[in-house]
Amino acid sequence: MMQAWPIAAVAVALLTWIPGAAAQRHPAELAQGEQKVIKDPTEYNAYMSALNTTDPAKRGPALEAFAKLYPESVVRTDALEQAMAAYQQTNNQAGLDKSAAALQQIDADNIRALAILTYVRRGQGAAGDAKALEEARVDAERGLAALPKWPKPAGMSDADFEKLRTQIANIFNGAAGFVALQAKDYDKARGYYRKSVDAAPENLQDVYQLTLAELEMKPLDATGFWHAARATHLARAQNNNVAADRIAAYGRAKYRKFHGVECSYGPIEAKAEKQAALPPNFAKGITAGAESAALAVQTVKECEPASLSLADVEFVLGFRESAPANKAAADKVWLALLAKQKTAKLKLAARVVSAAPASLEVAVTDDNQQSNTADLRLAMAKPLAHPPEVGATVEITGVLADYKLKPFLFVMKDGEIAPPKLTQ
Repeated sequence: MMQAWPIAAVAVALLTWIPGAAAQRHPAELAQGEQKVIKDPTEYNAYMSALNTTDPAKRGPALEAFAKLYPESVVRTDALEQAMAAYQQTNNQAGLDKSAAALQQIDADNIRALAILTYVRRGQGAAGDAKALEEARVDAERGLAALPKWPKPAGMSDADFEKLRTQIANIFNGAAGFVALQAKDYDKARGYYRKSVDAAPENLQDVYQLTLAELEMKPLDATGFWHAARATHLARAQNNNVAADRIAAYGRAKYRKFHGVECSYGPIEAKAEKQAALPPNFAKGITAGAESAALAVQTVKECEPASLSLADVEFVLGFRESAPANKAAADKVWLALLAKQKTAKLKLAARVVSAAPASLEVAVTDDNQQSNTADLRLAMAKPLAHPPEVGATVEITGVLADYKLKPFLFVMKDGEIAPPKLTQ
């Protein structure tokens, strides 16, 4: 569901709000801002030597060594915070985790350590580490409880501090939501994710996982259809078309199952490309549909027949004999489908249910492919010397000639199978 995050991908805030990430702090500044004064010259020189180490790959271990050598130092916490910044700068996850854990032993509610550990352990938990997942839950909940009491760092403006608190809260809420999602506590996950997504609507990971929480809970929360559309858009914006296609297929399948047909899902996707904010009363505008003749007629009124998916076409055609209005709706949809064939044969991806040299029976809609139910019979233009194996996915072309009811079955003639694509 989620892959581990490299340290380099950690939010920019985690590099800037750890003291010393942007610039080193001198003990004189500590004395003015936080009343910390190193009185022992030897200790002072050891701290400054570690702090001023130019190479960050060496600065982290040097600061950790100082903290270990001077366990009672007034700047021990600062040294470990500086070490975290150095390890993060060099993408040293093991060192970062180690220094953060040491800092947490000194102060269990240290916001800096909790945020780093929560972030890292969420990624480890996503990779299958159950212990890290539980630790992420504990750290996230502790962090959310401690965050309201966290004092503003010296020298930071009120506006920057509020922005920083929001970013850190997102780390804790996102991790707590992920742990709840893994436990299939969808309602709890939704609560955490909504806080993180409201504050960071461009966060693909949390938007997608909020989608899962909302659409997998029972009864489902129709707000999830908006978040599915947003996650699809965010994935495409990141040029991750594989993820975008998978999210879109999931959202459409859930929408069709809930609403009855999927033709009105397209406008939701189009709107979600242009705005991040959830439209007012969005969920109330999506009604739970039913497998009914009335819905089939309504579908043709709401959606352009030529734009219907093949699943929606099957749905409308399947109620052809239910009433005169259904006959009219079915005829309109069928004529639109035939019109698509005037310039070229239809091309469809299909799962083979049965195969013979002269004909194939295949499943073309997602639902029928999953249930291995044939909804199209393809008469081949030429007999096949080697019919495809049952269960294989093939690309077929042909001309729709008719359809049958109960069970529903398209009839296609002049069939051909595209040769398999060669992989490099």
